[in-house]
Order: sequence, then structure tokens, then C-alpha cells
Amino acid sequence: DLLEIFVKFAMELGLDADRFAKSFFDPMTLKRIEEDVNAGRQLGVRATPTFFIQGKIFVGPRQLEEEAEKWIEEALRPSAK
Repeated sequence: DLLEIFVKFAMELGLDADRFAKSFFDPMTLKRIEEDVNAGRQLGVRATPTFFIQGKIFVGPRQLEEEAEKWIEEALRPSAK
């Protein structure tokens, strides 16, 4: 059962298993998830994980590692005057 699997994860993380199980089917939980998903879509999130650094989007750990480090270093480099 799906709930049992997630309750087990919750317990492994040290969460309150009873509270977690109650929230699992709570309509307010679903509403909050849907709001978060919609907000992400409006920002251009199409996959997880997606990282935003000063308005630039990096999708996935590989892109973050390969491109973000270089981009951050360039952004922090003092401007040539």
C-alpha cells in the first residue's frame, strides 16, 4: 500500500508518522501541492530538480555542476574597468 511506504519513509526521516498519515489524504495537502506545482510551472520548471540562481535556470544536477559553477564564477568576477 502506497500510504504504508510513505509512512515508513516519514518514520525513517524522524517525522511524526501519525500526523504524516493524516495529512496524506487531507484535501488541504493536495491543494498546497497543486499550488506549488502551478507556481513552478509559471516560473518555467519542467523537471526536478530545477535551480534558480539570479534568474538563470539550471535543470538537474549535471547542468548545475557543469554550467552553474562557471556562470557563478563569471558573475562574481569584478568587472573590467
